[in-house]
This record gives sequence, C-alpha cells and structure tokens, in this order.
Amino acid sequence: MKKQFLLFFMLIAFASAGIFAQNQSIVYFTRNVSSAGLMKVYRALNQKIEGSVGIKVSFGGPDEEVLQPELLRDLVRTTGGTMFDGNGLSGNRRTSEMNLSHARRHGFTEIGKCVMVSDSDYINLPLTGGNLLKYARTGKEFAGFDTLISVFRVRLHMLPAFDGNIKNISLCLANRSGKCIIHSGCRKSRA
Repeated sequence: MKKQFLLFFMLIAFASAGIFAQNQSIVYFTRNVSSAGLMKVYRALNQKIEGSVGIKVSFGGPDEEVLQPELLRDLVRTTGGTMFDGNGLSGNRRTSEMNLSHARRHGFTEIGKCVMVSDSDYINLPLTGGNLLKYARTGKEFAGFDTLISVFRVRLHMLPAFDGNIKNISLCLANRSGKCIIHSGCRKSRA
C-alpha cells in the first residue's frame, strides 16, 4: 500500500503575512486553534485515510512548550491514529522511557496510544535526489503506518510553517542514529 503524508499547519497570527505569496501551494488557515479547528482543516484536505495511521507529534520535554494534547483528541479518534515521537540525542529526551514519561506528564497518553520509534531496531527509508543523504533512518515502528499525519507547533524560525514541518518529518522522525546521520551527512548514508 502506498504511504500517504498529510501535513497540518497550525498557523496563527503571523502566518498570513505573505510567507507563501510566491508559492502555489494551498495553505489551509484557521483562527480556531482547537480540536474543532484542526478537524476543519483535516476535513478540508478531503483525503481518504487508509490502513494504520501514525500521527507524528513532539511529546516535548519537562520545560518545553508542546501542542496541547486536547487539540489532537478528535483527530486521533477519527483516524484511529497512534501518536509517535523519536528520541533526542542528549538531555532529558534521549531514551524512550524519558520521552514516554513526558508524553504522560503533558497528557498525550490520555488522548490515545503513544509510541516511540526504536533506536535499536531501525529501517532505512530510501531518498532520491538528495545531495548528501541516500536514506533516512527511523525506527521499525514507522513501517507499520500506512498513513502519516504530521502535526506540529509553529516555532519562531524564519520560515515558521515550512521549517517546522520539514523538521517534524525529517529530523524528528529519525531515531537517534538517524539524527546523527542527518546532522553529519555521514558517508555511510551516501552509498
């Protein structure tokens, strides 16, 4: 079954300032930052969800701002999705146990099933057309999803929505060794 990727942009006040003026992409915007607002955007996409659904979200750390899990409640119920995240390279998000404790603390486990992509049992996803990397590495759990929905919080980067989603479906989808490969442009991944 072909994998599907649905990308959600929770764009708030600063999003409509012409960031996408030169781009022909369709951007769905809602001022209703709630579960109902997210579902309105989801329905506007008019996508048929097939098979097992993975919802990529950051469970955050002890002092990080995260999406409020309540925003995801209806999306998780409607799609039957499993929320998942990847471990960090250091600090208080370096193990699955630490990350899942943050998921519990922030309330994600009250909304639905939460899993971490494995650091020890991984898959390499082939990349085409890249300058340095020939594959992206993630945990084996990713192979069990037929549809990926990426939901992220907007960060105050130069290109907030674009940067946030690229980060969420690349670096944040990677397991620990995958993150090292992305950061280093490792020769092993160029083969």
